Amino acid sequence: MKNRFLAIAICYLMVTNLSAQNLEPKKDKTTKKYGYVNKAEEWIVPATYDDADKFKDGVAIIYLSKKEGMIGETGTVLIEPKFDKIEKFKSGSAVVKLNKQYGLIDKTGKTLCEPKYDEINDFSTDGIAITKTGKKLGLLKNDGTILVEPTYDYIGTFYNEVASISNNKQWGLINKTGKALFEPEFSKQLSFNKNGTAIAQKGNETTGGISGKIGIVKNDGSVVHEFNIELAYTDNLNFFLIQNNAKWVICDADGKIISKEFDEIAPIYPKGYNDKGIVMAKDGAKWGFVDVNGTTLIPFKFDQLGDGGFGQDLCAVKVGTKWGYIDRTGNYFKDPIYESAERFQNVLGEIVTTVKLDGKEYTLDAKTGEIKLKPGPVNDVANNTQTTTNSSSGTTTTSNGTSTSTTAANSDDWIKGTWKVTEEKMAGQTQTGNNTTTVSFEFQASGTGTYVQRYDVMANKTSASTMEWTLNGSSLKISSVNYTVTPSLDKKSMTMTGIMGSSWKLVKL
Repeated sequence: MKNRFLAIAICYLMVTNLSAQNLEPKKDKTTKKYGYVNKAEEWIVPATYDDADKFKDGVAIIYLSKKEGMIGETGTVLIEPKFDKIEKFKSGSAVVKLNKQYGLIDKTGKTLCEPKYDEINDFSTDGIAITKTGKKLGLLKNDGTILVEPTYDYIGTFYNEVASISNNKQWGLINKTGKALFEPEFSKQLSFNKNGTAIAQKGNETTGGISGKIGIVKNDGSVVHEFNIELAYTDNLNFFLIQNNAKWVICDADGKIISKEFDEIAPIYPKGYNDKGIVMAKDGAKWGFVDVNGTTLIPFKFDQLGDGGFGQDLCAVKVGTKWGYIDRTGNYFKDPIYESAERFQNVLGEIVTTVKLDGKEYTLDAKTGEIKLKPGPVNDVANNTQTTTNSSSGTTTTSNGTSTSTTAANSDDWIKGTWKVTEEKMAGQTQTGNNTTTVSFEFQASGTGTYVQRYDVMANKTSASTMEWTLNGSSLKISSVNYTVTPSLDKKSMTMTGIMGSSWKLVKL
């Protein structure tokens, strides 16, 4: 029995010594070839290779006649040099290249996937890589399992077990098993909220929101609302607004209807916005305010609400033919006495707006409630001061006969030209450079122009559309959408503020 245990121990030591020889590459000075020696400088792998790497993760690359192979740490040749390239091992596998095609091997030298792809990208932490043949993309696991042969124009990064796919500018969804939850049939890439719910669009985008064949879908491939919605809007966080049969309802983050029907709702992008959980809604002939569950916050008693809703915690409201302002509790800050009322904004630390009373324009201060007469053409006319300008000579003549030399220019001349977007803030996220959705605006002299947008950020593909615009002081209207503009002193850059806290920084080209 004692001899038996001794024999077993000797065998164990022999195996251990064999598998842990600590081989090192060495060059034979006579043949100029490389092999591997142990600590005793004994040749374990004959010097027959053009070059040899050190061991890493239990394997080493050997080179012969511009081909690469692999040996194990015992000196066993796992792959004779036949590949053009063997990449580094990650998670037990390595990409190999042969005749400009890529495949996959494991550490035993077994071919997991024959070299047949034009590209194999790096494997993700989930062990999935994108493969490419021609211009088409597929998916491969690091164990060699082919999830999807290259059939798509685009495959995105996996997030919450799913990734976007695209073919012929149509979008769909795929999971990590390679199953297409939605084949590419949507005109826009799906953008899921925290509950895995998204608007799916088969039509075209309009200035009022998203129109066409619209549904609400989940990232498990299920459909919450069939594709018969007329318009839809979401803040991508808490709720959806959908219109059907000319009525609006509010849905929760899962797409479930949680409100009564409304005749109209803002936000309807890009006309209005949700601000601090408040939604502008119309019930019958009157407007009021509800939360994202449809609960009434401020009663339905107004004939109209100011564009953009609350600005600096005050909102313009119209009762009959007059405008006033309310706070977030619904109490009046200013009774409805004005002919017009604009949205409050922060101008160099002062919260102010413009109102019109008895044909004159005033600046209204949100902190003090005081109004001051604004200098300008409107109030000059109201004070019976006639002003005429000779556009050719640049001479301005008033009713008292005084002539002054002026620069013959309209108040909106400074904005005319092409403006490049350098920063875009949407839904709390800031994008710069080629990650901005909006690229540029061109404001032409006739009140027309073009704006350029990216419809595919990943591929940096853009499209141009026509627009109509008007500028009245700091209020800029583009194709019926209202913005607030704040130019720099030299008028060579500006900030354009829109709905839901969105903003754009632009420079003039």
